[in-house]
Amino acid sequence: MVTRTRVREAIRSLPDPRLILVVAPAGYGKTRAVAQMGTGTSIAWLTVDDGDNDPVQLLTYLAAALERVTRINPDVFAAISTKGTSMRTAIGRLLAALEDSPAPILLVLDDAHLITDRTCLDALSEFIGHLPAPHQVALVARQSPDLPVHGWRARGEVLEIGPAELAMDERESAALIQVHGIPLSTESIGGIVARTEGWPALTLLAAIAAA
Repeated sequence: MVTRTRVREAIRSLPDPRLILVVAPAGYGKTRAVAQMGTGTSIAWLTVDDGDNDPVQLLTYLAAALERVTRINPDVFAAISTKGTSMRTAIGRLLAALEDSPAPILLVLDDAHLITDRTCLDALSEFIGHLPAPHQVALVARQSPDLPVHGWRARGEVLEIGPAELAMDERESAALIQVHGIPLSTESIGGIVARTEGWPALTLLAAIAAA
């Protein structure tokens, strides 16, 4: 695995943000970069799909992902699935469970752009907006989800990582090319990075073509 130096530097620029928003087109290595964020942190990972545009299902999966790294009382799952229980109440119980977690948790929602249902987005906003410190949420997406990011941004609670931070420099590109066993000179790699602007997927394709 190639160490994503630029991403780590971006993370250090804003310590303990409530939300880490990683948005870039396919092929920028978003998922791999986020997987390297969890030094000293427990990572709860949820990869969403189109079928998760149901608030009960989404919150259940969120709770299940968190349960892999901390204790979640069964009453939380019951509150989520019980008809008549408001989403705010269910989210409140889930957040309360996180307050007892012995270690910081990074909850990652991969492919978050696939969440488009308004009720699900509102539930996600409620969860992020009341997330107790030092826990964090990372949203990995191809487009920014329709969430009230501007408010969190105004309070300095958002770290935004885009193509500029995800682009590979020459050292990272050389490591990527070496991992795939492609024999290229330093000069050739520098030329490829200049042409591809560090886009990882395109860099790899260009290296294969050059070889």
